[in-house]
Amino acid sequence: MLFQPRRAFLQNRIMDLQQALFFNESQSVLKFPTSIINVLHADDVGQVWFLVSRPQQHLNEFDKQFRARLDFYKKGKDYYLHVKGKACIVTDPEEINNVDALDDEIRQLALTSMALIRMNIQETFYYMANKQAPKMKPAIPKLSLQSSAVVKSLQYIIKDIIPVFQSH
Repeated sequence: MLFQPRRAFLQNRIMDLQQALFFNESQSVLKFPTSIINVLHADDVGQVWFLVSRPQQHLNEFDKQFRARLDFYKKGKDYYLHVKGKACIVTDPEEINNVDALDDEIRQLALTSMALIRMNIQETFYYMANKQAPKMKPAIPKLSLQSSAVVKSLQYIIKDIIPVFQSH
């Protein structure tokens, strides 16, 4: 169970980043594909609510609960977040209607063309993004060749190497 200050911190970070990659980590043959999700709500009990595209198969054919991971990242933010937990497909119309954080349009999508997922957070990994060091131009070593050395090298190539290639 997450402590209240930590839970509030993670809740704020999740809602700030808003988008994540959703990974179904189930070993099942039939599972939701990896997809980009938008978080609808991160609640006070450590659950993240989001929609995924409803698959062609009937939702009852999928595991009702499964292990899942959300990888949050947003360009320009100085942190990113990985969340693991137990995801549950919410199909019960009464449960969907009782979620206070969802508006009517989202409820309708969850009942028809999308699948509503509730993920109970069990592990979180918070990372500070590395600030890139200023790019430096690579140092190119300076060679000082005498003109006589260059001439001798070219003579060697013309005299000894080129005839070998022409003979083959």
